[in-house]
Amino acid sequence: MEMRNSPPKSPLHAWDDSALVEELCLALRDVGVENRALPDGEEVRAAILRVKEVSAELVKRGLDCSARITRLSRETAWDMVTLLRDCLAFPEAIPYLASTPAPSCGNCGVEIPRRAILALCEGCIRAGLAQLSAGESDSHLDICPICGRHEKGFLVYAHGLEWMNYCRGCLEEASARYAKA
Repeated sequence: MEMRNSPPKSPLHAWDDSALVEELCLALRDVGVENRALPDGEEVRAAILRVKEVSAELVKRGLDCSARITRLSRETAWDMVTLLRDCLAFPEAIPYLASTPAPSCGNCGVEIPRRAILALCEGCIRAGLAQLSAGESDSHLDICPICGRHEKGFLVYAHGLEWMNYCRGCLEEASARYAKA
């Protein structure tokens, strides 16, 4: 059997209005499905970016899709209106579904606030910064999945699922967020 690549999608500005609204709904569903990977999962961040891109095009066209988003909420039993609002505000707001259990630190498992921008508690962030300040990075990875910086960082085996290499800049930003709270 011969497999063919899918043709590339045309740019959003070329889509018709109804297809664009449905693309927003699909992107919101993707955020909902990948919700457990927040705040720093690569796939959920890509879905959030897609929500932002599609929403920007809808706004540019002056389209009101609130009725469709409300219907999507009924179809999924998720509060898609709030999810859309939080996606558009990301990373200042983290688009958790109300039904998603409280997030936990990927390193030690302690519950973390929903406003956390990394899946790390304040103590683990401080420990990571201390380790980096002492020049003790044991990371075999050199790309931060959050910002894409190429540098050794604080290595965490997040929830026993995947290795995460948090760079100093992202740890410092997360630490500053905790300090403001």
